[in-house]
Amino acid sequence: MKKWIQMILIGLLSIFSLQGQELEEYKWKNRILIIESPSISNTEYKDQLEALANSKQELEDRKLILIEIIENEFRTTHFPPDPNSETWKSIENRGDHSKSKGKEFKVILIGLDGGIKLEKKEILKKEELFGLIDGMPMRKSEIKNKAKRNDKGN
Repeated sequence: MKKWIQMILIGLLSIFSLQGQELEEYKWKNRILIIESPSISNTEYKDQLEALANSKQELEDRKLILIEIIENEFRTTHFPPDPNSETWKSIENRGDHSKSKGKEFKVILIGLDGGIKLEKKEILKKEELFGLIDGMPMRKSEIKNKAKRNDKGN
């Protein structure tokens, strides 16, 4: 399992280096949800995007960035949207970081601390995603601080 996590992180670093960014840039600022699919027509991929549809505010509240990886292309979606990041980009030199690269559907959640919090090979329902994030200590602190700010505003 540890070796698999290292391979994923190496792959992520190669993706982010293509954008001139490093994974470290998101650490402590954003959670990352990665959806990897063998093709854009994959049923699980389509169903996963549908499961997250109409959740932009909830994704923004939870500081999520969505990264879709299909074969040798990826796109990053920020919440709120950043039109410069939502185009498909090529992953050059993806390498052999994963024996199964692009051959199966996967969903991976990376927390604010940069650690992998969840890895699934089936659809991740938004209730499960939000429940998992909302149960994390840092998210609980975010909710508590938001409530304090709202109380001071009234």
